[in-house]
Amino acid sequence: MRTFENDLAWSKDCIRIASETIKNLFRQIPDLFDDEKLLIYSIEGEDSKIFQQLDRKCGIDYFITNEEGDKAASFAWRAVNSTPERCKEEGIYNAFSLRERRNTEYSKQESCEIAKRIYAIDRKLIYPLFTVEAYFIDKTLLSVAVARTEDVFDAYVNCPVRNCDPWSKNKEVFFYDVSWEIMKQHGYTVYDWYLNDKCKRTYRLNEYHKIA
Repeated sequence: MRTFENDLAWSKDCIRIASETIKNLFRQIPDLFDDEKLLIYSIEGEDSKIFQQLDRKCGIDYFITNEEGDKAASFAWRAVNSTPERCKEEGIYNAFSLRERRNTEYSKQESCEIAKRIYAIDRKLIYPLFTVEAYFIDKTLLSVAVARTEDVFDAYVNCPVRNCDPWSKNKEVFFYDVSWEIMKQHGYTVYDWYLNDKCKRTYRLNEYHKIA
């Protein structure tokens, strides 16, 4: 049975696996870290009340800093387990998946990542500066990307996106995929890494549509 604790433990295992690749992607961002030694600190699931507020209210899961600690950036993290059973056909390994609402059979928590993040961005409140998403099969890293959160949600509003059904009895639509390649085609900057070319080709463009 899936629980929050099990999902959190799995997610933290995944970021450890992807950490060096994530650091290398952050080093590519101009005027941020350059070639410095980087450290990643967890916010999600920590006991500190401040950390809990940053996680639950602001959506910040991790901070990445240089070794001296005088540079830091926050990011939201999502790891997707792309098992063949959960991915139809070849699956999708190159999109930011944004939650519209939770599946009520899995969680009673009222949450709407999309609305909360757009609200915070519009009002210049606290939100994760970057969004990082990675795809795995059996703890093998397939792909990972980093983009500015403001760009991801601007692309959600202005670019074609793909709506996804949850994999359970409750067939609410609660995720939207924002393709990394579509973002690039529309002028957004996405720093991405792929295990192979197949992972880069797996999004199905004909399933993407505009929200408005």
